[in-house]
Amino acid sequence: FSFILSRAMADSDSGSKVVVYAGNLSYHTEEAALSEHMRQAGEVLNVSIFQTPDGRSKGCALVSYGSMAEADRAVAELHDSVLDGRQVLVRHDEGAKSGKGGKGGPRHQSCRVYVGNLGFDVTWQSLKDHFATCGTVVRADVMKGYGIVEFETQDMASGAIEAMNDSDFFGRTIHVREDRANSERNSYGGGKGGKGGKGGGGGGGGKGRGATSGDPMCKVFVSNLSW
Repeated sequence: FSFILSRAMADSDSGSKVVVYAGNLSYHTEEAALSEHMRQAGEVLNVSIFQTPDGRSKGCALVSYGSMAEADRAVAELHDSVLDGRQVLVRHDEGAKSGKGGKGGPRHQSCRVYVGNLGFDVTWQSLKDHFATCGTVVRADVMKGYGIVEFETQDMASGAIEAMNDSDFFGRTIHVREDRANSERNSYGGGKGGKGGKGGGGGGGGKGRGATSGDPMCKVFVSNLSW
């Protein structure tokens, strides 16, 4: 629903607007700051950051310009520019042309991979750079011991799983698979989901080592475990 609402806001009066997609945003970036950043390419008519049902940023947005020239300039000059400590991915919003929904919406849910057994010195930037050999990385995030990498297409995500699973990264054997925990969180309305331990998958919450599949409603939370 949040994606549909954002799309409606971005597409209102679409005859006079050209829309670009901005990805890999910090979750703390606000629309005003993004608008100011994107204004370097021209007049910004509207900014809509995608949000989860509870109002948190999804890390991507649609930005509307008044002309194709301004949108082209944004893609050429602001792609990989830095905002709030992250390199912003900027491209033309293909969904605005096809009417099938913009990149950055729910379609990306199937384009994410879970990366387990990361060293604690791994950063989101080093993870993004490592997986960029498999395709266009829309976003990369690192938590304690694991990360989530979001690709532009599902084929890229599948290729990353095949190429990177059980490979060496920062001196550790990483485990790469589809981000199933993310799908479970969306389907069941759960919390932030489990943080996979060394070689483990995402659990139902907390710093779980446990299950990589099964009904998330049958999982229990275990806390205060020894490192």
